[in-house]
Amino acid sequence: MPDFTLIDISKEDDRLIGEAKIKYGKIYDNTENLVFFLWDFLKSAEADAWIFASFLSQVRKFAILSLLSTIRKHNAQSLMDIRQIFEASVLATYSLHERNDTTYYYKDKNDVAYVKENVRAKAYKWLGDNYKNHSDTIKNQKQIINNMWTHANILLTPLNFRLEGEEKFLSSVFDNEDDFQAKNNLWFLANSCWGLLDLFAREIIKTKMAKLSDDFVLKMQQFGKDNEFLKKELTADPRINKWIIADKR
Repeated sequence: MPDFTLIDISKEDDRLIGEAKIKYGKIYDNTENLVFFLWDFLKSAEADAWIFASFLSQVRKFAILSLLSTIRKHNAQSLMDIRQIFEASVLATYSLHERNDTTYYYKDKNDVAYVKENVRAKAYKWLGDNYKNHSDTIKNQKQIINNMWTHANILLTPLNFRLEGEEKFLSSVFDNEDDFQAKNNLWFLANSCWGLLDLFAREIIKTKMAKLSDDFVLKMQQFGKDNEFLKKELTADPRINKWIIADKR
């Protein structure tokens, strides 16, 4: 048996969450603002937009979970949650265009529902045809996540494992302390939320299936400026800057 309980883990979670605002400062504030703006950016929605609203609920949930996973030092979980955000957001946006629910599932002779396997491909093709910049960004960001975080691999093991001496192996529920990694994950989440909110808004304006909040444009402008400022701070760090310099050679 391990020398900790689920209650111990829960107490550590509470401590990490309580310290996050002070520990990560402006980057945490910006990410929290964008994650919770996903809950406030709509004033209203048409009844026929119920599929969009249902997928949006998934986006909202996984954005919260990604934020929590990052500050609770579960890096792989945080990035896998962001992958869920991308997939739900593509389907959400597509559903404003394709509003027939039978596009997304079918029932067999026993009335058991199944996901239509081709709906994701249709949604991504539609996205590429209509919002190429957003489509390319989502594909690139998903690839970054897939290459490292969605499958077990040797490069992830040092996050919560270490060898002490010749025969003693130490494992931890929580990843090793790395404020810079956490800040990068927070920024990645915030940047993803900003881009997806922009995508939602463009299709909402086109289809008129919902109404954006009165302060949507002003908030997006401010969040966008904050995002770019924080990006410059992160990329100035030697752990990233050395690779930027190498790419320019």
